Amino acid sequence: MIIGLLIINLKNIMNDFNREKFRENMHKVVDQAVDKLGGNYDQISDKAAEFYGKASEKASHAKEMTQKYVRENPQKSLIMAAGVGAISAMIVVGVMRRRKC
Repeated sequence: MIIGLLIINLKNIMNDFNREKFRENMHKVVDQAVDKLGGNYDQISDKAAEFYGKASEKASHAKEMTQKYVRENPQKSLIMAAGVGAISAMIVVGVMRRRKC
């Protein structure tokens, strides 16, 4: 009985020791990852901002060109919008019919 208690206590001590070592190792790994990613964060952030700026400019330009085309060709724009609406409706109806079958 005493030997059993000693073995259990020894296992608990080893588990506590292993947990502590594991925590220390995980802290080291996390610290290393933060150090490596920290330098890249600024680069990634700068690239993301640059990409957003370019995408925003392109979207703005596309919006202006679309508005200009609609102003210059209102009848064609109306016909195209009606066509896109009709095609969209046909797709929705087709999907709904497939689900019922």
